[in-house]
Amino acid sequence: MCAQPIQLRLEETMPVPRDADALAALSRLLTHGHHDDPNELLEYPDTTIEPPDGWLWQQHTPQPGLLDPTSYQLADSTVDAHDLHASPVAALADGGNKPFTSAQNEYCRRSLDVTMKGGTTSAVIYPLALCELARHFRFRNLGGASAGAIAAALGASAELGRVRATAGRQRTDVLGEHQVAQGRLRQGFAGLADVIAWVTQPDAPDAAEEYRLVQLFKPTQAGLPLFRVIAAVMRQQFVRGALLLLLSLNTASRIVTLAAFALAPLGLAAVAPWSPTRWVPTAAWWPYPYYWPAAVLLWLAFGWLIPLAALIATRPRSATAAPAGFEEPLPVPDPPAKPRAWFGTAIVAGAAAVAWFATALYTMGWAGLLITVVFLIAEVVLVLLGFALGIMRVSATAKQHRYGLIGGSGLATDDDTLRGRLTALIDGASQVLPRRTVEPNLTDWLTQAMADLAGLPAHEVVRFGHLWTGADYVPGDPDGAARQAAKDSRQRCINLELMSTELIRKAPYRFPLPAAASDDERLWFDPGDLDGVLPRRVIDAMTLNEQPQQVTSLTTGAPITLYRFPQPWDLPVVFATRASLALPALFQSLRLYELRQGAMRVRTEFGARIARNGTDLRFPVSGAGEARVAQELWLTDGGVTSNFPIHMFDSPLPLWPTVGIDLGDYPAGAGHQDVYLLGDAQAAKHLAAPLKQAMSSFLGAILGTSLQWRDNAQLQMPAFQARIAVVRQRSYEGGNNLFMTRQDVASLAIRGVVAGMRLRRRFASDAQWQRQQWLRLRVAGQNIVDVAQRLQTSLREQTYAELVPNQLTGHEWARLDALEASVAGQADPNPPSGPPDAPEAPLDWYAPSGPRTEIGLDEHGRPVGFFANLTTLVSSSRYLNADPDVLTDGVPLPLAELRQVPRS
Repeated sequence: MCAQPIQLRLEETMPVPRDADALAALSRLLTHGHHDDPNELLEYPDTTIEPPDGWLWQQHTPQPGLLDPTSYQLADSTVDAHDLHASPVAALADGGNKPFTSAQNEYCRRSLDVTMKGGTTSAVIYPLALCELARHFRFRNLGGASAGAIAAALGASAELGRVRATAGRQRTDVLGEHQVAQGRLRQGFAGLADVIAWVTQPDAPDAAEEYRLVQLFKPTQAGLPLFRVIAAVMRQQFVRGALLLLLSLNTASRIVTLAAFALAPLGLAAVAPWSPTRWVPTAAWWPYPYYWPAAVLLWLAFGWLIPLAALIATRPRSATAAPAGFEEPLPVPDPPAKPRAWFGTAIVAGAAAVAWFATALYTMGWAGLLITVVFLIAEVVLVLLGFALGIMRVSATAKQHRYGLIGGSGLATDDDTLRGRLTALIDGASQVLPRRTVEPNLTDWLTQAMADLAGLPAHEVVRFGHLWTGADYVPGDPDGAARQAAKDSRQRCINLELMSTELIRKAPYRFPLPAAASDDERLWFDPGDLDGVLPRRVIDAMTLNEQPQQVTSLTTGAPITLYRFPQPWDLPVVFATRASLALPALFQSLRLYELRQGAMRVRTEFGARIARNGTDLRFPVSGAGEARVAQELWLTDGGVTSNFPIHMFDSPLPLWPTVGIDLGDYPAGAGHQDVYLLGDAQAAKHLAAPLKQAMSSFLGAILGTSLQWRDNAQLQMPAFQARIAVVRQRSYEGGNNLFMTRQDVASLAIRGVVAGMRLRRRFASDAQWQRQQWLRLRVAGQNIVDVAQRLQTSLREQTYAELVPNQLTGHEWARLDALEASVAGQADPNPPSGPPDAPEAPLDWYAPSGPRTEIGLDEHGRPVGFFANLTTLVSSSRYLNADPDVLTDGVPLPLAELRQVPRS
């Protein structure tokens, strides 16, 4: 049973608790639950809340704690648990034109699809949102990109754990205290809630901050120096960051940088008008007696320049006052107070500046002081030049490090070199990077977390076949069930789809990829490329029962040994997850290969072959003749091409809701509103936050628009709005803020709870879901009319009219054969795969199989043959008896458009 209602008192008029209140509130939600009562989470003192008539939240239902496994048993469903967890094809077996049974309708009403947006550390929002949804719904399809892919993969594994527990496959081992401290999880959605409990430690609010989240982001040894610099900047430790940057550069850059500290004093000692100085030691072998005073002066200047720059960089920026009448209607929280050594830094900078000025004036006078400033500026320029050269060197060799600093697998190693010891000294006993208390790296933890949530043995690797079959999947799929599911996602017990971006072809990749029918269609990989990126057991799972093949690299011309990329049912889920979250420059990209025929004919712009001395020119020239070459493919963050793939599981007439969890910022007038649904009244017409004064605001808006315009355009569709919850974050929350405190994480996690609650209650309501169905029906009707009108015109054109006649004449195949023969002798711009002296291959016409004669209808009254079926399919469009004006009158705006696009 749920505990008594918990009133969460807030210090300010904020809907979601922050600071210490956030940890307390999260602890109660995890252990005691709530009553589906907004007053338990939100409070607006000195205001009157006016709920509308028939408000969904007027009825309260006790909900157990999110850590309680009984929260997710779906015990109130009227469908048998076995049937509820069946695949859509099995549960909704073809019944002809008969309406769904009551059990099938309940199956649909308990089903849900979810997609989640990418956002690096914003992933902490999603686990409890999924847990809230799992109280009432069974997930059929889960998808996302980047950080959303992590949440989707963990959610799919938790759903698999629930399926297995229902079938009696419940884990019996008990996790020890050390295992829990290292992030081990329980089975099912209670384990998914464990993730947030592990990151935030709400049961120990006074414990020291461990930054467990950032501890999962362990850089490679080569990337450790630069990662320390990034960490220092994130924590606004700019003085320490500057010293770490100097040490992180290559030797040549350090020499250039340090030379400035030696040569600038030499020039100053030679040209400055020094006063007689009795305290300057002289030596016959040193021609510049004033070198050391000059060095002291210039180095002392850095004693106030660097702290001054740090003070400027970390100065509080006051928010621009809103115009009169446009102030926020409710108070907005201040950014969390971060400890800054303002007083100490100012004292150091001031004392160094006074000492520098007085010493220079005493030893050289005003003219010497001016010359000192000139040499100081020259020294700064040389130092910056050294930094620039070092950064350029790092950039020039980025491919050696897979274009990133973090691999994701393997224990963190200390750098025992002199540079490593110096950086550790400057790091200052965990001042930049937190003290190491978490052993696993990110993909190591993800691999284990998925196995734990799914209820598989600790050493097992979760594959897509496990999700699809929902049972004890055997690698290789000996019974063929997963192969069938690969062809049709509706045959999958749990369907997980994750977005990644391939940079050579410049196209989105949607994992799991389609099954490959032959080696020509397969991707390939080098296990060495995955060392340090994925755990060894995952790499071993990908090479299981596979034979290596030696080919030639198109990039280097050297032989490389590759393995076939696993078929989709055997692919470890963690590979697709890691391919989706490869945040550029931070996470290393993943390299795959595709094989192409070697020694291809060289052709002109018009497709003709080129010969020299009677021999066709070929590329690449290889003694192996037609040996295949390997073309590199690089996978990076899925958010580059689709950061919020809400379209993944969309259907013109959906059988159950597809909801999304989006991330956003606070528009004008809504600084108090942490979570909202696009379908709320006036939500789509809210006043957006204006661009800021800086050029960076303009350029950032351009970049964000170019990457997300397609995703954002869908949010304006009436049939999409009501099913997307937007969780808002401020600049110091989520995103790339790796060093969020436990309180910040707890506040974001509670916003996930609110988003999950709202979506669950909205789509558990029959009336709300039926309104969605009506909207989709209206949009689909307009789409069909639009397509039918276009088809009606096109079918009057000669070729279409002959291939899709009003009445079958038996000449359709002859017409197709004639068309094929008309281009049979034309050169194919795609080189054939046969021997060099083979004739050009004809163009593929993709002719359908089946009888080449039309024989009318079969005994069931269905057309027989390709052209008979095609004619029947488009007959309604040819005559278009429906009145388009009636179907499009009052259709929701903006109008939708059906397009044929590749299924990425």
